[in-house]
Amino acid sequence: MIQLLIIDSRKEERDLIEKSAHMQVFNCIDDRCVYNVFSDCRQAESFLEQADLIDIAMIEIENDVSKQFAAKLRKKFKDVMIIIITSSARLADCVVPDIFMNSLVVRPSSDLVINDTLKKCFEWFSVNNYISSDNCYSFKGKDGRMMVDYSSITHFESREKRIILSTDNEEYYFYDTIDNLANTLPQEFVRCHRSFIVNAERIRKIRLSDNCIFLDNGFLIPLSRSYKNKFKGRFQF
Repeated sequence: MIQLLIIDSRKEERDLIEKSAHMQVFNCIDDRCVYNVFSDCRQAESFLEQADLIDIAMIEIENDVSKQFAAKLRKKFKDVMIIIITSSARLADCVVPDIFMNSLVVRPSSDLVINDTLKKCFEWFSVNNYISSDNCYSFKGKDGRMMVDYSSITHFESREKRIILSTDNEEYYFYDTIDNLANTLPQEFVRCHRSFIVNAERIRKIRLSDNCIFLDNGFLIPLSRSYKNKFKGRFQF
């Protein structure tokens, strides 16, 4: 799941950015996107304080407050892709190390310039963050893009609006939904509960009477009544 931040005081431009970004997500990245849209940086302050991850940010810089906000964003998320929108008069304020922008739109700008800028940025983001592998699950965690071999994954759990990917020795946290995972994971991963997906190849025993699944490493996973029939049809007891 991609976290996109848009801050722009001009509504028409803001709407264009959101529309263009939506198109680029569809064309370049096979993933869901969350749009966090604000008209100024003061509105976005509390969001930035609470955010665990921002992948791409397109920010208008036309005053010192917005400049400070961009610097604060870069400090908190060192790998965030920052696209600056500004006037030629403020250009020198944006080309500084504490912002370290990735791309720039100088006003007055056209729809074509904004679309082309977003297209190039999303293409770069896709190439550098979405490594494809048939044998691994790829996700964006707080430390960047991660890849975990499917065979080492025991289960996925949805907890407090995040997903926990569990292996024998590690837990990884990232943002997604259990419904989305159920539709995209390989067939060996089976939904067994509204909050759990289990790797069927790691199942050692299923005890229907106790509504539980025993994994080969000793983990115990709940099996809800609504998913029992699926397991009866797929597994031999």
